[in-house]
Amino acid sequence: MKWYALYTKSRFERRVFNGLRQQAIEAYLPMHKTLKQWSDRKKWVEEPLIKSYVFVRIKDETEFFKALNISGAVNFVIFSGKPAPIPAKQIDL
Repeated sequence: MKWYALYTKSRFERRVFNGLRQQAIEAYLPMHKTLKQWSDRKKWVEEPLIKSYVFVRIKDETEFFKALNISGAVNFVIFSGKPAPIPAKQIDL
């Protein structure tokens, strides 16, 4: 099992993450809290640390296709025509 970066549509990170969880695919979406200011108020908001990316742990080739069929998923990060695996030590849960 290796980790891969899945590129999503803009602001679809949580929807893709929840869709992956429903498909029983292990996923990781790092979040952080930030203070947003509007004209009338300030509010603490939780947003993705890396925008437009969700990290996915894939077992076999069928899970690649399941992950890509989730609404909002665009493509895996590709290197030399194949999805580029991410070393497990870089994703420290």
